[in-house]
Amino acid sequence: MMSRMLKRAVLICRSDTSEALELANEIRLRLLELGLSVEVEESVASKLGFHGKPIDELDGDFAVVVGGDGTILRAVHGLKRDIPLLTVRLGRVGFLAEVEKEEVSEALNRFISGDFMIDECFTLANNKNLPEALNEIMVGAELPLKTIDVEVYVDGWFIARDRVDAIIVSTTTGATGYSLSAGGCLVDSRVKAIMVVPVCPLSTNFKPYVLPEESEIRISVAAGDSIVVVIDGQFMSQFRPPFDVIIRRGKRTVKFIRFESNFYKRIRRRLALSSI
Repeated sequence: MMSRMLKRAVLICRSDTSEALELANEIRLRLLELGLSVEVEESVASKLGFHGKPIDELDGDFAVVVGGDGTILRAVHGLKRDIPLLTVRLGRVGFLAEVEKEEVSEALNRFISGDFMIDECFTLANNKNLPEALNEIMVGAELPLKTIDVEVYVDGWFIARDRVDAIIVSTTTGATGYSLSAGGCLVDSRVKAIMVVPVCPLSTNFKPYVLPEESEIRISVAAGDSIVVVIDGQFMSQFRPPFDVIIRRGKRTVKFIRFESNFYKRIRRRLALSSI
């Protein structure tokens, strides 16, 4: 049974509120009760009165991540291996989270007993020596009110030339994030696709594209001041035009522990949309 296979847990949590720390300690104690060893991120452990480890030294059979999307993305990029993530929402934005704080005990019991599924999410790689993105890669002006001149190609085919605030290239997972706010569409998690979404294009003809996951996207930046490439809102590098950003499916697979298979129920729960 699953309880015999699972021996080591990792606990990552936001550490800036007493509510988060109390919940983290409750989860840690529950995991210990279940017979698991628990490695805790050092910033959380120090505030709970014991020693922890830096996030890049944590390792286990799975990780419990408590916080909003920022904390979850920090775990995705900080952990040295792609172990399954059980995500608990405790933040203003929680599109990636699976469990509410009131459901943690039940969720742990279901997970340990094997009553769950694994949602495997692909990433996006780039040619700029930046980490692979779970949500999106953004190419745009660093400063507000500035624009960039771009050409966009898909598998070598020219699709757009425009002046924009930015271009977002998103995974299916990231379709509920920045891409959606910029005018992209929701994409059923069963559809493995890449979205190209212009942010405030000068032309009304440049619309968002939904592409096969095997597509290669090339963004040629011809002009602009202080242009940046941003990965999941976590990593940023600045470049001077002209330059190209080439984006394709990455090698990583990020694994989320899920208890609800219906995408529309999950989205309704997260977005509270009356239209779904």
